[in-house]
Amino acid sequence: MTATPDERYFALDGLRATMMLLGIVLHASVSYIVTVLPDNAWGYKDPNTTVVADFILLGIHIFRMPIFFVMAGFFAALLMERYGVGGMLRNRASRVLVPFLVFWTLLSPLIILAAWFANGQAATGNGLEMIQANLGTAPLWMDSTLHLWFLYFLIWFYLAAALARPAVSALPSSWRAAGAAAFRSVMGWRIRALVFAVPTAVVLIPQGGSLQTANNFTPAVISLAGYLTFFGFGWAVFRHRDLVPTLTRDAWFQTILGAVLIPVSVIAQFRAGPDASLGPVLLASVLGASCVWFLIFGITGLFMRYLDRPIPRVRYLTDAAYWLYLIHLPFMFLVPGLLAPYNIPALIKIVIVLAVVTPITLVTYHYLVRATIIGVMLNGRRYPRQVPASVA
Repeated sequence: MTATPDERYFALDGLRATMMLLGIVLHASVSYIVTVLPDNAWGYKDPNTTVVADFILLGIHIFRMPIFFVMAGFFAALLMERYGVGGMLRNRASRVLVPFLVFWTLLSPLIILAAWFANGQAATGNGLEMIQANLGTAPLWMDSTLHLWFLYFLIWFYLAAALARPAVSALPSSWRAAGAAAFRSVMGWRIRALVFAVPTAVVLIPQGGSLQTANNFTPAVISLAGYLTFFGFGWAVFRHRDLVPTLTRDAWFQTILGAVLIPVSVIAQFRAGPDASLGPVLLASVLGASCVWFLIFGITGLFMRYLDRPIPRVRYLTDAAYWLYLIHLPFMFLVPGLLAPYNIPALIKIVIVLAVVTPITLVTYHYLVRATIIGVMLNGRRYPRQVPASVA
């Protein structure tokens, strides 16, 4: 292997952070979608809607978390290689488990209060009145993992990886060698994205053609299994990390092809509704699986080609991404609530929400997190507040 466990993967770390930041864009659009979501799926729906918001939501959803979990699997394997099973679990407990428990406890009431405010603003123009009416009569903590569901999934995946390692090591060496040879062979094919799309399509069929976000504490096994395949792929890529540079091959072609498939996949998902027959579900599953794997290989390849070097401002945003994602959700109700009384086109409201929430969260990161104990919890160390001139 040409890379060592101590090597810095700037591009992949930046890609993981970018997928996290895209979650903010996704959530900014949810209040303005035309589609009626199931009860409790989202706490507020604005009077102004646009189908563009539906395409933003579903288009980003197709590839964002699959790519994120690929990166998570890659870096989890790196940690195990560097620190062993125990070290990996201790690191992930401090950086994933503790933030999940802390921020779920703190954010749950804030999200509920902000959603009450938004609904009150839309109904009567007085969000504070709705908050006063609901206080004491409705719970302030939800039986839900909120937008932190991916951390909850990761906790299970890290435990699964720790348990799987001795089991895999116990397999005959010939089996392990054959598995490694098969993986390396497929990774060398020009149609590798379509090969990996096959098992993903199979997992998507019982989910109605698209990956379902399970934000309850007892998630569906099929949802866990779907995301675990991406985590496992990232793990395997690290085990064969000499192949990482080959991800740049056909990167533009695969990204463009995946991008073209996004609107087609979104339309297919619309048609594969709850009462759809098997045909539309199969079509949505095949299109969605192909789209996501073209984008996994394509976007990862582009990041490796153009961002696999220390860029101080990119590194700053990479460090900030975790905090920005963790705390943004209450603002995704508060700001739309403030805009609710105004008859502004939904697309403009989305832009306003992002333009307001992004600087607020960045400022809080800069002054309250980066050089504080919170930064140690999220980033593993304290960083100087100024944007660095170089990356250590």
